[in-house]
Amino acid sequence: MSIEQTTLNRAQSITSILSAVAIPIVIAIVGWWVQSSISDESIKKDYVQMAIGILNSPDKQKDDEMRKWAVAILDKNSPVPFSANLREKLEQGSTVIMPSFPSPPEILMKPPLALEALPEQETVTVRDMLISTVENYGRCRENALTLEYLQKWLVEVKAIYESP
Repeated sequence: MSIEQTTLNRAQSITSILSAVAIPIVIAIVGWWVQSSISDESIKKDYVQMAIGILNSPDKQKDDEMRKWAVAILDKNSPVPFSANLREKLEQGSTVIMPSFPSPPEILMKPPLALEALPEQETVTVRDMLISTVENYGRCRENALTLEYLQKWLVEVKAIYESP
């Protein structure tokens, strides 16, 4: 073997070892960085929710320092800074931040099923009437279930928004 080939083999061995060691280290560092970012965003979200809860509390004059802290948290995490006037109104409790109202599940937003009329024939048999009645009963039952679950969903959402 020539000296060039020996040097090339040695360099190839060293780079293989270094890459085998470096890849897990790089993956660990990137994973830590991503996890840290996710954790920071989660903490910010929790603080924003806490601040909104403080500002929306019924006892608006309870603690001025707490309200100022809540406004500072919202202002710090807002992509658009609050104006001085809005900051002051939020601190005094004269403006309330309303969280967005969630949309109901899509299946509950379908329009009700229409009832089907009897087929237009010269003579309508008892069989035709029974089939039409059973089919329309099924439509009515589906409409009633959709309405029932929509009402239950609204009651649950209302309870969330009215909880202290």
